[in-house]
Amino acid sequence: MTDPPATNPAGPEPSFLKRVLKAGYWAVAIRGFDKAVRITRIAVLARILVPDDFGLFGISLLALALVEALSQTGFEAALIQRQDDIAPYLSTAWTLQVLRGFGLAAILYTAAPLVAVFVEEPAAEPMIRVIAANALLLGLTNIGVTRFAKELEYHKQFVYVFPATLVDLAVSIWAALELRNAWALIFGLLAGSLVRVVTSHLMAPPVRFRMDRESARRLMSFGRWVWGTRIAAFALVEGDDIFVLKLLGTESLGIYRMAYLFGNLPATEITHIVSNVSFPAYAKLQADPERLRDAFLRTLRVTLFFSAPFAFGIVVMAPGFVRIFLGTAAVNPWMPMILPMQILATWGLIRSSGATIGSLFQGMGRPDIITKLAYLKLAVLLTIIYPFTVTWGMAGTAAAVVAASLVSNPLASAAAIKVTGCRARDFGAAIGFPLLASAAMALVILGVHSIAGPEYGPPVFGLSIAVGVVAYGLAYLLLRSLFGYDIGLAFKSVPGGKDK
Repeated sequence: MTDPPATNPAGPEPSFLKRVLKAGYWAVAIRGFDKAVRITRIAVLARILVPDDFGLFGISLLALALVEALSQTGFEAALIQRQDDIAPYLSTAWTLQVLRGFGLAAILYTAAPLVAVFVEEPAAEPMIRVIAANALLLGLTNIGVTRFAKELEYHKQFVYVFPATLVDLAVSIWAALELRNAWALIFGLLAGSLVRVVTSHLMAPPVRFRMDRESARRLMSFGRWVWGTRIAAFALVEGDDIFVLKLLGTESLGIYRMAYLFGNLPATEITHIVSNVSFPAYAKLQADPERLRDAFLRTLRVTLFFSAPFAFGIVVMAPGFVRIFLGTAAVNPWMPMILPMQILATWGLIRSSGATIGSLFQGMGRPDIITKLAYLKLAVLLTIIYPFTVTWGMAGTAAAVVAASLVSNPLASAAAIKVTGCRARDFGAAIGFPLLASAAMALVILGVHSIAGPEYGPPVFGLSIAVGVVAYGLAYLLLRSLFGYDIGLAFKSVPGGKDK
């Protein structure tokens, strides 16, 4: 059975909105801690390893991601979306997950030589065979941790991810200092996954190796659309890596993946936090159209309010960031990532609204809309990515990714407006005002850089961030004064009835 709702002897039960906000705070803590540790790891390893090492590691992750996408069950999303108690489904879902993990490991181990031949990189073969163990570990993870997201218990999720993240950091840095090659990244990944398996079984309800046909059927009826979306998502998220690898080489792949990481990082992480919290919230509100519509607009406003300035900030701060933090040598091997990183920051901004809309469709039990739009985006990407990459290199690959999103995202927005019944003017304001304020902020930062000169150091970098924050705040206050755009309204009680 599900846990009983918390009670407050001094007053009524906390509102549903407060539960969502509390979950959001913990989600911020989780992602903030996780990414701070990972950025620290990458910043350290970028000074020890070379782009070719990150490229080899990227090849292994590509192979793992491919077989994962081809066998994606979507059970986690199905469990979160269900309105009834998920306890009867956990053992069946975990059993299928374990079987999938063993199957993935076997496929990866067997296919490693073929992948190495395809990418023309013999050193990738043993790495792929070792990383197959990670597929097995992921399968053994207790799927009961899904309850943390479903019930908005993100304080438990924080405890769950904390040890694994620290172990990944410690092992990868230690191994890099000892080995000075790409194996350090693989050993860190495996160590973190092993800790995650142990922690999941300590924290989640016990599961057994057991199969119930009816439970599996119900989960698969939702999961089949998630599977279709994940297949398209793999091609969209990893397909550009494959083109860079085949057309430009392993070293370019390492540089491109680094550009992807930092170009998408702030916008993507904010979106991940908001989407993870909003998906179960939408699922609980799907029977109340008015409150669902209001919650969606609030979520969109909050997402763009934070993700837009981060994306614009990356565009103007990328040259200084790469020069100051990712290299010490006179010739910095990471400098070619600057333009792709700036272009991909634009994609991160587009993704921030797209992912928010995607969680709405999932919460409403309409993952089919996401799947259809994903395949449209994939069709556009496959049409243009080859000529773009051949003509403009890594920057062309990044531009193709952005162009594909510019085709599908307006259609997703139109669908969201239709299914929620919200006004196009309100939807446009949620997106447009943060973009205006962020553009003003970017211009101010560029002014600081023009005064300091192109070779500015860490003090000017820090000053630019501080000035940007102030400029964005002033621009927001101006918009609030002129148009009444108040982000604080997103955190006030939901109209149209009591929260619950």
